[in-house]
Amino acid sequence: MGEHELTTPTERPPGEASQNSDPRVLLPQLVEEMRRGHFLPHILLWTIVTGVIRSLQIARRTPRNLVVSFTKYNVALFFALVVQDTLLLTFADTRKAVVPVILSAIWFVLASIAAFSQLPLVRRKDGSWYDTFGIPNALTLYRFHNIPLILLIMPHFPDDRGLLLGGVVIFSLIALSDTLDGNIARLTGHVSEFGRIYDPISDIAFNAGVGIAAYAAGYIPLWYLILAEARFSLPLLGGAWVFVYSRPWKIRPTIWGKTTVFVYAVFIALLLLKEVAQDPTLNKLVEKTLVISGILFAFNLALIVDRGLTLVLRNKKKGRPDEPNP
Repeated sequence: MGEHELTTPTERPPGEASQNSDPRVLLPQLVEEMRRGHFLPHILLWTIVTGVIRSLQIARRTPRNLVVSFTKYNVALFFALVVQDTLLLTFADTRKAVVPVILSAIWFVLASIAAFSQLPLVRRKDGSWYDTFGIPNALTLYRFHNIPLILLIMPHFPDDRGLLLGGVVIFSLIALSDTLDGNIARLTGHVSEFGRIYDPISDIAFNAGVGIAAYAAGYIPLWYLILAEARFSLPLLGGAWVFVYSRPWKIRPTIWGKTTVFVYAVFIALLLLKEVAQDPTLNKLVEKTLVISGILFAFNLALIVDRGLTLVLRNKKKGRPDEPNP
């Protein structure tokens, strides 16, 4: 559950990445179309639909060996999730688990289509293609596929010990995949733009979702939920605003972001450990970690707001914020 913030301008990769094969080139075009349509609802809907179609058309130009590799990894992930969900349904209350499993299956299909549309991003920095989809990207995709399941079953943890134990195992695997994907990518030299984009999206979605699910389960107070959701959603919302009205920005990790999310992860881990062990002696430790994590959220949120305002003021000096920078 690493953390990332919007900090530096994006750059188009050199080499083979071109308007005909790089899906990132499509996004500025779609934003410009939305601007010309004054962001009216029907324009937004039409832009989203055409954006998906164009992305899939771009993905069709991906080398065949990369498509085959992606298909193999995705099929392997599918069978792994089938085994995981079958065990969950076996040991937990089926009535509480069946809906999350069904919704998770629907999400798998949609997420697989989205991942395929971004397959042209499996490139090196020089723009050349990788021969395979790669284990690091597969681990990131595993985490992305599992987000709805863990978030939908977590509110039932207090009432169903089977779901609690199964959910803790899945939660641990998700956390492990987050630790391994980046390290394996660096060790094997399989660092791609696909991972650079999907990793922070998965992290933010998972972290924000866990906060909501933990509140629904009665594990955290409302004030903590508000701080957590503001902390995880503001970089995305602020980054989208800057992208639409000014210029694109790349997501990069910061030391304060990493520290804040590390303490948050420790808090969630201690919380789940307390529930599994049913040990009241852990209550004080969980409460203290909650306070420390809340303070870090508030401090980090202030830094994000300050950084965002700095970016806005800087771009106003360069030109009107409603005009894209060259």
